[in-house]
Amino acid sequence: FFPNAQSYRSKTLDASYRDHEKEKKRGYCQRVVQVEHGTMTPLVFMSTGGASKETTTVIKKLASEIAEKKGQKYTHVVAKQLIRTHLLKL
Repeated sequence: FFPNAQSYRSKTLDASYRDHEKEKKRGYCQRVVQVEHGTMTPLVFMSTGGASKETTTVIKKLASEIAEKKGQKYTHVVAKQLIRTHLLKL
């Protein structure tokens, strides 16, 4: 989402992130739980590069697991993940 849009100016960034997370959960969570028998964490990014707290937690968890599995430094894996994530948004 674009945080400088008129519709977001009256909200804090945290409130905007929460709203987008709730919207994605409403749209997908029920299906994931009932059909896939799994869990879902929505990934919410700003068009300017920011990420929600849940998204940041997922990226850190993935980076930690990848670093451990491949014997790489955590900081290098995080940097690669963030670069990939930002390139996907382009």
